[in-house]
Amino acid sequence: MKRVVLKIGTSVISDNETGVNYERFFNLVDFIAELMQIYDVILVSSGSVSLGYSKVKLDKKVTDHKRTLASLGQPMLMQKFSDAFAKYNKTVSQILLNEMDFDSRKSSKSSRKIIDISLKNAILPIINENDSTVQENVLLGDNDRLSAYATHYFAADLLVILSDIKGYYDKDPRINKDAKIIKVVNHISKKDLEQKTS
Repeated sequence: MKRVVLKIGTSVISDNETGVNYERFFNLVDFIAELMQIYDVILVSSGSVSLGYSKVKLDKKVTDHKRTLASLGQPMLMQKFSDAFAKYNKTVSQILLNEMDFDSRKSSKSSRKIIDISLKNAILPIINENDSTVQENVLLGDNDRLSAYATHYFAADLLVILSDIKGYYDKDPRINKDAKIIKVVNHISKKDLEQKTS
């Protein structure tokens, strides 16, 4: 195994007041820097909306507000990663993608080249969805899905999702108290796939 995609959920690094839970954030940076000594790491990170909201209190349920918060928080998030990884003499880069980038062979090939060159030069590529200007009907809307796309199209050997959800459930545990974790998954039915991404 050589290439790993690591996805960090908003709930893992976010804090309602400052936008970032600094203890967890720096622990993750320490872990990723160590991981980079062994593997090529591609990071998919949420948190831009939360950071934007720490500065401007817009209603996150309104799509255009959420996009505005993402555009505000994205450079803040990148600055925090850049400053934190500087401690390890690591350089980070930002790659903003959306579903159209993966639907187009030309675009996905171009993005793959950027990823490959970055990793060859010990740069940590940090991917997020380009949701500020893209049309809503081509938004992935979920960094779990974005990280899965990145794993496939950028030839990663493993996808690790860090989340506040404990595992893969037979139903949504947030609304079903009887939901059970499925510890080993060898096959996901088409019905389950459609249900999970709806």
